[in-house]
Amino acid sequence: MSLKPRPKLTLIAIWLFVALSVAKIGIYLALVHQGTVAPFVGDNSADHYVPTARRILTEGRFNGPDSRMNSTIGPVYSVVLAGFMAVAPRSYFVAITCFQMLADLATALVLLWLAKKFLRPEAGLLAGTFWLLYPPEVAISTWVTAETLFTLLVICSIALYLSSLEHAGASRSVLTGCALGITTLLRATAILLPFLLILPLLWSRSFRRAACLVAGYAVMIVPWAIRNQIVLNDPIVVSVGFGGAFLQGSDERLFTIEIGR
Repeated sequence: MSLKPRPKLTLIAIWLFVALSVAKIGIYLALVHQGTVAPFVGDNSADHYVPTARRILTEGRFNGPDSRMNSTIGPVYSVVLAGFMAVAPRSYFVAITCFQMLADLATALVLLWLAKKFLRPEAGLLAGTFWLLYPPEVAISTWVTAETLFTLLVICSIALYLSSLEHAGASRSVLTGCALGITTLLRATAILLPFLLILPLLWSRSFRRAACLVAGYAVMIVPWAIRNQIVLNDPIVVSVGFGGAFLQGSDERLFTIEIGR
């Protein structure tokens, strides 16, 4: 009697990640139904993401001279939120946070792919499991904010970039640039990342692929920058809020936390 072949570790990891994600969503929905927890809507969401999403649905626009303060954020998360508002108008906060838990699952799967390709499947199993159970990320996925989707897009962009390095064609470089552009429109923190990633390409004299990466990035970013110039009469490349994080440690005008003496 022959023994059945053991399932591959990759398949085990995928099923484990799916099981953990389903369990997280199930527990979360049960706690929401009981009134024990609720999606967290912070000041940034209440002041910017939510009003912009509602404006997209009701007025068909992001912001204008009357709502210039909403230019502190990029447009992508508000578009996603507007989609959930349209599909689930009574429970869109719960719907988008469940979607963000699925985004964490996708992040774990990309980590598994990266580890399988460049290290060992065991590393991907550990990385994905730790990510899905990492308490701060579990908590943040229940917030109505862009961080969870941003993490997924960053790791997908890096995976596309590494994949493009192994292929002579330029199509994957264009796709990488587009992914980085969408990532930047989600959170402008990544605005300089493409120019860092092209340095290895320039060093290896892969000028065509470097140009294609920048071109894909520009295709995503430039229309939004042009729109800001036309609508707001202001040369805002993506948003105006991301610089505060860099200046809080060096400019007391932006460091607003009161320190007791």
